[in-house]
Amino acid sequence: MTITVFSNGSLVERSDEDTQQPILLTENAQPGQKFLIAVRVDNAPVGTQMYGSRLNLEAALTRPDPNILREEIVSVRPLAAAFPKARRNARPRLMRA
Repeated sequence: MTITVFSNGSLVERSDEDTQQPILLTENAQPGQKFLIAVRVDNAPVGTQMYGSRLNLEAALTRPDPNILREEIVSVRPLAAAFPKARRNARPRLMRA
């Protein structure tokens, strides 16, 4: 089985099913930069399914770690769901900040 990965239309990786390694999308991401990732699996005539993928963000040593911010946001979701009235009241305050 051959797996081919494209980022914004450019080939970034071609490997087989036994190769599981990180694929670098950019050395220097910029705010607002977007990536369109496409994966093609050649395994004819057998049907193939992709069960998951993971995006890892690594900041420069001089920058804050974006994964910590993501963890903080995700951890607040259950609390916000538990207090819908507080969530409605907080929105105007957040918009002013």
